[in-house]
Amino acid sequence: MSVKEFLRRNWVSILAIIIGISGIVLAYYFHRVSIARREPVFLIDPARTRIMDSKSFSETPLRIVRADGSQIKGDITSVRFYF
Repeated sequence: MSVKEFLRRNWVSILAIIIGISGIVLAYYFHRVSIARREPVFLIDPARTRIMDSKSFSETPLRIVRADGSQIKGDITSVRFYF
């Protein structure tokens, strides 16, 4: 049996094998492409809340101090951040 005759008799099987192999290769390729890689992100919310204004609290008897006991004389604001 020659190669031409073999191909003529078994062309459907050969075509099915080629389609199957290309399907497996394409499935693997698209699976690798679709995998998401996550990276950590640090975001700061631009809306800040003023807790204490140094100008309005300068003459009051209230004192805001740090953990070491030193007085805070500037403005105090809160910031929301996301990780």
